[in-house]
Amino acid sequence: MLRDVRLRDVRLRGARLRRVRLRDARLRGARLRGARLRRARLRGARLRGVRLRDARLRDARLRRARLRRARLRRARLRRARLRRARLRRARLRRARLRRARLRRARLRRARLRRARLRRARLRRARLRRARLRRVRLRGVRLRGVRFRDVRLRRVRLRDAQLRGVRLRDARLLRRAGRPR
Repeated sequence: MLRDVRLRDVRLRGARLRRVRLRDARLRGARLRGARLRRARLRGARLRGVRLRDARLRDARLRRARLRRARLRRARLRRARLRRARLRRARLRRARLRRARLRRARLRRARLRRARLRRARLRRARLRRARLRRVRLRGVRLRGVRFRDVRLRRVRLRDAQLRGVRLRDARLLRRAGRPR
C-alpha cells in the first residue's frame, strides 16, 4: 500500500494498475486516459483535475476521494464505491456507472451528459446545481437524494426508485429550455 503519494501532472496512459492501493494520494492533473484501475483502492485520494477518459474503474473503491474538476468521459465505473466522494464540477460525459454506489456523494455542479447509471445506488447523495442531460437512470435507487437547483433535461427514470427524493428548485426541461 502506498500512502501519502504525491504525483503532479504524471502521464499514465493505458496503465494497468490492478488492485493498487493509493490511500490519501495526491494525483493532481494526472493523465490516466484508458487506464485500468480494477479493484483499486483510492480512499481519501485527491484527484483534482485528473483525466480519466476511457478509464476502467471496475470494483474500485473511492471512499472520500476528491475528484474536483475530474474528467471522466466514457469512464467505466461498474460496481465502483464512491461513498462520500466529492465530484465537484466533475465531467461525467457518457460515463457508465452500472451498479455503482454513490452513498452521500457530493456532485455539486457536476455535468452528467448521456451518462448511464443503471441500477446505481445514490443514497442521500447531493446534486446541487448539477446538470443531468440525456442521462439514463434505469433501475436506480435515489433514496433521500437532494436535487437542489438541478437541471434535469431529457432524463430517463425507467424503474427508478424515488423514495424520499427532494426536488428543491429543480428544473425539469424538455427541449430548447422549455419547462414541462
